[in-house]
This record gives sequence, C-alpha cells and structure tokens, in this order.
Amino acid sequence: SAKEARPCAMQSSTADDRVIQLPAAKNAYDIRCLKNIYSVNKSPAKKTGDFFMRFLKLAALAVSSLCVFAAIVAFNATTCFAEGESYTFFCGDTSKNCRIVTAERGAAVCGLLLDDVCGESTTYSSLDVENFLDGVNGEVLFCEELSDSVNLYCSADLPYSVTLYGEEVNLHICIKQDSVTVASPIIFGGY
Repeated sequence: SAKEARPCAMQSSTADDRVIQLPAAKNAYDIRCLKNIYSVNKSPAKKTGDFFMRFLKLAALAVSSLCVFAAIVAFNATTCFAEGESYTFFCGDTSKNCRIVTAERGAAVCGLLLDDVCGESTTYSSLDVENFLDGVNGEVLFCEELSDSVNLYCSADLPYSVTLYGEEVNLHICIKQDSVTVASPIIFGGY
C-alpha cells in the first residue's frame, strides 16, 4: 500500500571507511533514529563544541537560578522598623567594638549584605509612640529624662536584646523636640 514505508538499507561510513549496514527502517522517524544511533563519524572538534555548549547552558541556568534566589531573598528582606529618614545598623559583638553602618534608603537590602548585625535604629521626624509600642507589643520598663530628650527603655517583640539594670531591654525610644529615634536593642553611640 502507499501508506506503508518500504524497508530500505542505509549505509554509513566510519572514519576508517568501513561500511556498516543499518537495519531496515519503517518510516522517516526510524531513519533519523538509526542515523543518530549508528553515527560514528563525529569529529573531536564537534565533541568539544558540544561539551562547551552544554557547559554554557548549565552556567546560564546556574546564574539564572542564583538571580531568582537573590531576588526572592531581597524582596522578603525585612528590618526591625519601617524606614525613617535614615536607617542605621549596629555591627559587631558588643557595644564597645560596634561599627555603625547607615543606609539612606534600601535598608532591607543593605542589611542582607551585613553579616554581624547586633542592632538596628531609625529616626522619624514624628512618631505616635503609643501606637508604635502597640505595633511591637512593647512595654515600657523604665524611663530616663535628660536635658534635651526623654528615653524609654522597653521590652518588645524584637530580635535583639541587652541587659540594663537587671532588665532585658530590646527597644530604646529617644524622644526629642524635633525627632524620635527608635532602636533595638538600644541606641549605640551618641544620640
């Protein structure tokens, strides 16, 4: 019948000109498969090119995966507080050897690049302290009044803490006439 493919014999030559007799193929797909199976005439340059292309594809896949992972991490990065006028990270293991890193914007991403963060701080031009304390489940432990500020030392649901006067403090709020600075655990350096 016209629809049936006739068996055919194909020949393929090898590098040393031997002839390999291929089995009969039933259709065009079989012919392509048999040519691929019995192809012994690939040059070393072709094999090297195939390896290089495979390497490039795998490298592109790895870089793409890394970019997607970095984007997911960056978009899920958080800080202790909403960004104020600037955001400060305290880095080190104690307040004595504290290094201060300030980010004008993009604090969450900046925080991802730091490996030894031991506290965070930001300054607002104004802040409703009662609502802020409710938002972090904060409770004022003690208060300190200075000539130019009122400092509230609190317990709150924040990741950093220090012990002051026998109390575990992890939120420091410094209220001045023109600004409010919040920090966890406390504001390091001058304020």
